[in-house]
Amino acid sequence: MTSRFGDVFITDWMTAIGTVATVVVALFVAFLSSIRRWYNRPRFGIELGNEEPFARRSNLLLGKNEDGSSRTIPSYWIRLRIRNEGRSVARSCEGKLVRITRLIDMRDRTDFDPVVLHWVGSTSNPRDINRLEYEYLDVVYTRADCADRIFIPAEEQDPRGINLAPPREDCILHIALYGANVEPMEKEFRLKNGTQYDQIQIELV
Repeated sequence: MTSRFGDVFITDWMTAIGTVATVVVALFVAFLSSIRRWYNRPRFGIELGNEEPFARRSNLLLGKNEDGSSRTIPSYWIRLRIRNEGRSVARSCEGKLVRITRLIDMRDRTDFDPVVLHWVGSTSNPRDINRLEYEYLDVVYTRADCADRIFIPAEEQDPRGINLAPPREDCILHIALYGANVEPMEKEFRLKNGTQYDQIQIELV
């Protein structure tokens, strides 16, 4: 025997309540899942300096001499330390030099397009960064035999129509970081030059 309340059966009320409860539970579970993903997400952190290990002298290999010995030139490299400050692996990470702005007139260089920069110590690009670990990203370098230029260590060595050896001058480098599961980050860095090839500094704007 089924009781009635007005024109609605008690069983109908129970069915409706059960349906609502199921929806509420499903939404709560989805909400918790989203919160968990947000809490465990990878996050980029950037560290920089103008001394070792951020700035490093090296002998750049130019080729071979006729006697088979290596032909090198002193070079000076500026690097950023890209740290994964999150709680999970940052997948397929890349760093790009997006724009170069000349400080003398605050205009962007027109002979430059975005290029993917080189990760230090490996040929793999893009690269995964484990939680709480870091990788170094080459930004620019200078050479003792060409002190009036800066060189951009792009992954593609001969990109069409892009000047990877612009004149050496104070400028702002616009660098963006990307990853398959990481929120993108873009920062501006001021590049300041001295008179010697290895007198070059970088600072966050």
